[in-house]
Amino acid sequence: MSSVSTVGQLKQKIRTMEELSTTIGISRPTLSKHFQDAGSVPSRTRDPIEQALDTIDYIAKFFVTKMNRQSTRIIGVIVPYPNDLFFTSVARTLVQLNRNHNGTNYT
Repeated sequence: MSSVSTVGQLKQKIRTMEELSTTIGISRPTLSKHFQDAGSVPSRTRDPIEQALDTIDYIAKFFVTKMNRQSTRIIGVIVPYPNDLFFTSVARTLVQLNRNHNGTNYT
């Protein structure tokens, strides 16, 4: 494991949720639930998670979380010429349609 320097302290670098789970002693499903909706986790569990996250360098990978589900609600679009008005209008329309159907937008 590597460490990342922050103002006066080193944070332990964590790459996976499984590793995070082992490090802070909270089950992976509970951590996943916390990252999806922290308010749904009881405060007696949520508080230790948030305290541990202050001392750890971990970034939740939301694409990975979405890919684990039956329906990702993610649409990938390859735009060959981003400066071309036609392709940007097609991409903009797809984003708007996705928003209208409660999809997730990553732009």
